[in-house]
Amino acid sequence: PLPTVDASLGTNKQIIIDGVRPTFVSAEEFDTDNNGTIDRVSITMSEPVNDAAVAFGDFTLGSGVTPTSIVSASGVNGDGSATDNIITLAVTSTESSSFTVGYSGTSVQDLAGNTANSNSSISVTDLADPIILSVTSSIGNGAYNEGDLIPIQVTFSEVVSYTTGATAPSIALATGATTVSQDAVLASGNGTKILVFEYTVQADDESADLNYVNVDALSLNTGTITD
Repeated sequence: PLPTVDASLGTNKQIIIDGVRPTFVSAEEFDTDNNGTIDRVSITMSEPVNDAAVAFGDFTLGSGVTPTSIVSASGVNGDGSATDNIITLAVTSTESSSFTVGYSGTSVQDLAGNTANSNSSISVTDLADPIILSVTSSIGNGAYNEGDLIPIQVTFSEVVSYTTGATAPSIALATGATTVSQDAVLASGNGTKILVFEYTVQADDESADLNYVNVDALSLNTGTITD
C-alpha cells in the first residue's frame, strides 16, 4: 500500500528512528560571582541532552582551568532543565581569559541515548567582564607638592584595551578641603592588565593619605575600557 494509506507501516505503528548524535554548537564563559576569575562554562548542544549522565571528567579545559562539577537543572546561565540542550560546567580558573574546551567520553547523550563524538577544540566565548583587582601607585610613600606627577596603576582581571574619545577615562581622587576632588586621567597601558592614570598635584590640594573618592570613582567619560 501507499505510505499514506491506513494499511501502511506509518499508519499502523509509530516507530521513532533517531541515530543522530548530538554535537557541540558553542560555549560561553562566565564570572558569576564577579571576583575576576571564570567559574562557569555553559555549553550549547545541537539538541537536548541528559544532564544527569554527563561526567565532568570527560571534559578538559585549557589555560589552567579545571572542571570541578556539573551544574544541572539549576537555572544558571539558561541551564533550567535536566533535559535541555545546555551543559553547565562549574570550573576553577587562575584568571579570566578565553580558552577552549575538549570532550572525550560517552557521557554526553541525547534523550535517545546517542552519544556525542569527541571534540578536542570547542571555542569558548568570553562573556566575563574585566574586574578591577587592585589600585596602587608606583611612587614611594611620602609627601608630594604642587606640580608633582602621581601615577596610579589599576590592575584588571584580564587584558583590557581602551579608547579615550574627547575626554579620556579618569579616576576621581579625594584631594582635600579646598578642592573636592581632582582627576587622574588615563595615560597608558593599552593591551595589558594594568592601566596607568596620571594625576598632577594642584595648588591647595591636600590629603594625608591619597585615595579615590568612592567605588564609583572610575569614570569612562567619552572613552571605553573593554576586554
